[in-house]
Amino acid sequence: MRQRRRSSGNPLWSLVSVAIVGGVLLFSYFMGNYEYLLDDKGVTITRGRGITIPYEEITDVQYFERLPALSMRVGEAIGNRRNGTFTVANVGRGKVYAQDITRPALIIFTEKTFYAITPENAQEFLAQLEEYLANK
Repeated sequence: MRQRRRSSGNPLWSLVSVAIVGGVLLFSYFMGNYEYLLDDKGVTITRGRGITIPYEEITDVQYFERLPALSMRVGEAIGNRRNGTFTVANVGRGKVYAQDITRPALIIFTEKTFYAITPENAQEFLAQLEEYLANK
């Protein structure tokens, strides 16, 4: 009969290793940068699974030098990044996908909600978005 060999490794080290790897993966996910893209389908916000706002659903777009005060409902607030459902002062409750809340922002309104984003160059992004909307 074969005897089982006991592992000489400490199970605590295995647990610590798994925790470290998991922590690094979570950190990478939460610290990943947003990308805001205009394509044939609409405005696409990528980070994690990403979302697309079809051009047909957009009812208005407003430019802000800086986002109004935010109150988090469900989401994350890490440093200057905001992600989730927030109440935006004088606007209402909607989705916020802000890489940096200190940068100029756009709020894209639809019939059901709004999406606050902070593209690298918000004025240029707005001009391109308005061009897409005019041609749709």
